[in-house]
Amino acid sequence: FGHGVFSPDGALLYATENDFDNAAGMVGIYDARNNFVRLGEFPTHGVGPHELLLLPDGKTLVIANGGIETHPDFGRAKLNLPTMKPSLVFVDRVSGDLLEKHELPAKLHQLSIRHMAIDDRNTVWFGCQHEGPMTETPSLVGRASRGK
Repeated sequence: FGHGVFSPDGALLYATENDFDNAAGMVGIYDARNNFVRLGEFPTHGVGPHELLLLPDGKTLVIANGGIETHPDFGRAKLNLPTMKPSLVFVDRVSGDLLEKHELPAKLHQLSIRHMAIDDRNTVWFGCQHEGPMTETPSLVGRASRGK
């Protein structure tokens, strides 16, 4: 889905992907030292992943699940706008275990979390794409960190 990060030693590439048949986000794991052979995958614990980043601890991935379901049979159509559930998740990059999941309030369910940056305090700042009516003007920027 367009974004990836390398492990601290550069040996592995983690890339956002989609299990279209199950409407589930995935992280593909590739061997960067062996022609990017696919080694495995684990779930993003959400739908429509976009960007992922590696926290400075070298162990934790933060993933922006945009909440938008798509399927190649329907081109670029967004299939679930009324029921979107965007989330920002922290995942152990080795085990794939979900460490923490942040979901937007129900009234902001049509804000697709897309891009992120990490500041010097390990706060994750994220930007959203509004998929609701043009008459709505919600804030498009938020922040999260482990436990907050």
